[in-house]
Amino acid sequence: MLVSQQESDIILALEILGLEENPENMPTLFSFLKHPSLSVNRMAAKAIALTAHPDYKDYAEPIILRLSTTRDSDLHISCLQALEKLATVVNVRNLILAAEHFRPT
Repeated sequence: MLVSQQESDIILALEILGLEENPENMPTLFSFLKHPSLSVNRMAAKAIALTAHPDYKDYAEPIILRLSTTRDSDLHISCLQALEKLATVVNVRNLILAAEHFRPT
């Protein structure tokens, strides 16, 4: 379903992976944060928030970068929920610098 051309199939597959809450799904989920569809981005971020685990803290910086490139409030919330589980003290500075982009449009 993740390789489907149908956006709804991809979203459903991401939702299922998120509900599994298996941190090993992080690499797969993360790849969909760059999908051209905002709906897919939102579901990927939501699934990442559900599956995030401190063992995958290397994803904190790319998630912070994603935060700074979007103005979507739903995407911001899910990314911040994931960072709550992933971020270290070192990541906080970059998160604060990215915060200027958090204002909704």
